[in-house]
Amino acid sequence: MDRTYLIDDEEREVGPEPLPPRVTDVRALPNHRLRLAFSTGEVRDYDVTPWLERGIFERLRDPALFEQVYLDGGTAAWPGGLDIGPRTLYEGSVYVREATAVEL
Repeated sequence: MDRTYLIDDEEREVGPEPLPPRVTDVRALPNHRLRLAFSTGEVRDYDVTPWLERGIFERLRDPALFEQVYLDGGTAAWPGGLDIGPRTLYEGSVYVREATAVEL
């Protein structure tokens, strides 16, 4: 659904928000961080620590469970139905470098 917004004192129609980049590879790093490759060709690191105080995500404090991260539908997921959406991962991550042919 397109919407009209007031931008710089001018009304503009804006289409739906674009889809976030998809996660194409994921690996657990020490200290509850993730190394992520995105469909943009970027490699980025994401700190999961703030999530460890949020309800079901408290389970990820267990390093053995945290290290079981896997790719599921374009995002990072863990056993037991835990996942963090790709937009959150992308926008909250720190750029590391461009991806290479042999990644992560």
